[in-house]
Amino acid sequence: MTRFGTLAFCGLLALAGGILNCESIVARSGIQCSSTADCRARGAEFSTSRCSNEGLCEAIVAPEAGLAVGSACSSSADCRARLNAPSRCVDSACLPLMPSNSSCSLIGPVENDDTLLLGALVPHAGAAAEEYGRVDDTLRWLASEWNSRAQAGAHTKAIAIVECDESQLTTTLPHLLSLRPKSIIGPFTNAKFREYAAGDSVDTPMFAPTIDDTLLVDQPDSRRRVYSCAPNLNLAVKPFQRAAALVAELVASKRSKTEVKVVLVKTSDEADQAFLAKFEDGLQLNGQPAAGQSNYKVISMTTAINSNAAPTLVQSAQAVALEKADLVVLSAGVVAAEFITSTDNRWPGINQGQEPPAFLLMGRYSRVEESFAAVNKKHKERFFAVDWVGNSTTDDNYTAVASDLLSRSARTGPSVARTADCGLLAAYAALAGASSANTSMVTVNARQYLDGVGVATTGDNAINVKSDTIATAVSLLGNSPPIKTKLIGTINPSIVFAPNGTLGGTSALYCMSSDTASPAQVWTRTGMTFAETGVENGSIACP
Repeated sequence: MTRFGTLAFCGLLALAGGILNCESIVARSGIQCSSTADCRARGAEFSTSRCSNEGLCEAIVAPEAGLAVGSACSSSADCRARLNAPSRCVDSACLPLMPSNSSCSLIGPVENDDTLLLGALVPHAGAAAEEYGRVDDTLRWLASEWNSRAQAGAHTKAIAIVECDESQLTTTLPHLLSLRPKSIIGPFTNAKFREYAAGDSVDTPMFAPTIDDTLLVDQPDSRRRVYSCAPNLNLAVKPFQRAAALVAELVASKRSKTEVKVVLVKTSDEADQAFLAKFEDGLQLNGQPAAGQSNYKVISMTTAINSNAAPTLVQSAQAVALEKADLVVLSAGVVAAEFITSTDNRWPGINQGQEPPAFLLMGRYSRVEESFAAVNKKHKERFFAVDWVGNSTTDDNYTAVASDLLSRSARTGPSVARTADCGLLAAYAALAGASSANTSMVTVNARQYLDGVGVATTGDNAINVKSDTIATAVSLLGNSPPIKTKLIGTINPSIVFAPNGTLGGTSALYCMSSDTASPAQVWTRTGMTFAETGVENGSIACP
């Protein structure tokens, strides 16, 4: 709890008529409590407080009108009977699971006190929702597969998830934290991660499936306890530079040109700008430094929701057409489908008879694949992406998870796969931490939970991320003491984190190969991979 939070608590009690020596709380250093009972023992004015993860007494603020602050309960069943709505007993106080001002959904036995409660932050609005909203199905897969395959025991418990909208982070994150989840899966966008990182630190571990923000490396903060299941963009700077040069050469060859016009499109997203600033430093195109070339242009566009600032996505697409670009480089793939469509719609009227530009993206985005599989356009050697590459084992894991989801009529894609990685890691880490401390997944604390990450990811016993290995993993990690495992993901061969909470990885160049509309169209490896230094191996062959 920060000094501001302590003063806010004092103000709340003062408004309620309570008498409290607030300065004694503010001035005192060290922990004040080890349990909520310690806070309640301080007197009547602390009757609506609880012990925070930082060891300070904080106010319990009811997030639902009509519910008395600190309304007493001994179980979540008491709360359900009183509120006649999904609710949970947290520190002897009833809290609704879905307040009227939140956009949340419940997955699994959320009102069962003997469950591991997880939170999830998933975007519900804008282009990000189109790309990442599909992971709700992965969260349901996680709870269903775990609860049917992980046999309950002294340490092992069922999983329940409260999933809320990350687009409304200022309201949904406090709500999730008030429920005391053991960890949070998400956020999914770098912009919301930055918003979270700029606020007060929290102790709840966060497993972010798709966060690759350079901020994780540039400004590590161990108190934030964020683990990303995607390799960091810092590792992709040199590979993306080299891919741009090689794809430009390929496009020039196909179009019988000695040089091509390359346009780099930047967005207003801070993470995108930070990555591209590094990307432009030392960028080579057409056999020479890109900076200062007449055949190299940079266009910036505003992607903020409801922003009237120029240039907008449509205006930027118009500018690309006016520049008669041969190759467009775009790292903000969440808006790639809209940008490509907008460019194609404007191209014929400006450049009649001229071939539209090729595109190089940072990351394989499912919406690009789905959007253009439904349109009869030429894709071969037009759409390229740099993304992380695994091996035959990770490919099998990806296929197994995708098959499970497709059988549930759910969509798949890289973001879905990484959610499976992060979701199972969140469960395995809780179990490993509980077994190490001889407690249960329900009562494991944050420090024990984070210790469990190491137990689950740094051993010799390989566990593939897929449903039919859950029972094996539980038997190993549920031991007292647990037997260490290593996770083989759906994309990364080994889920092992650096001290700043990021993964390493090898990148590869992908293409969309089909020339005709096909719902089976997928991003396909070209045969070229990159070391972190940007040195390539193999050749570009788009099937």
